[in-house]
Order: sequence, then structure tokens, then C-alpha cells
Amino acid sequence: MAQHQTELGALRKAGYDPSPWYDDPYYPDDLQAAQRLVDYWFQTECQQIPQG
Repeated sequence: MAQHQTELGALRKAGYDPSPWYDDPYYPDDLQAAQRLVDYWFQTECQQIPQG
């Protein structure tokens, strides 16, 4: 559950705000745009730990 809240928090920071009534007219486009932004942040701002 904690991971879900963290992921949802990142998507909200990226501009995705899910409707509690499930009536988002731009879904899934707005969710996908926010996910691309989160993915970009992860790739550019999070350090990758080398394996080995």
C-alpha cells in the first residue's frame, strides 16, 4: 500500500489528479503524460546503483 501511495504522489506532482468519481474526460492520456514525466525524472534525477 505504501508503494501505491508513493507512486500516486509522484503522479500527482507530475500533474495527474485522478477524479474520485472516475469521470476524467482525458483519461488515459493525462495519466500517460504524467507517467512519462515521472519516468523522465527517475531517469535524470535518480542515481542508478551499479550492479556488482
